[in-house]
Amino acid sequence: MFTIHSMMPCHLDGVMAIQTAAYHEIEPESQTVIARKLELSPTSCFVALNPAGQVAGYVLAHPWHYGDAPALHVYLDALPTESDSLYLHDLAIHPEWRGRHLAPELLRAVRTAAAALDCGRSHLTAIQQSAPFWEKQGYRRLAAAGHALASYPSDACLMGCRFGFRPGSGTS
Repeated sequence: MFTIHSMMPCHLDGVMAIQTAAYHEIEPESQTVIARKLELSPTSCFVALNPAGQVAGYVLAHPWHYGDAPALHVYLDALPTESDSLYLHDLAIHPEWRGRHLAPELLRAVRTAAAALDCGRSHLTAIQQSAPFWEKQGYRRLAAAGHALASYPSDACLMGCRFGFRPGSGTS
């Protein structure tokens, strides 16, 4: 049985191993960059642990400006003070554990975190031909300013979705 937990610094080695296994079209971000995202937004980063307690998948999300994407490989000094969206910076499942519905479980945790953060919408940058997966999760393609995706592969696309609650309600 897989379980979803808040990501902790002790999970970062597992996260990095999954990045290496999952990403073949981009260079994975450094552990320092990933750790900083966790440090800045610990309530919106989660891991799926397999029965042996190993990281089988993860999601990194943090508040950001809707329609914009933080550049890859950049250490974030701070999050925007007036963000209006929860940016899904990364969601990946180790190839060995794919097909076990871990991604929807991780996204459920993100939606709960979004309600607690009063973010009524989310956006992400789809890479490696993942847009069809994200469309099944309720995301739709957004028009992106050229600079928003400058550090991403040429086939990357910005996608967004609205959650089923109104900001200010704090409920899903």
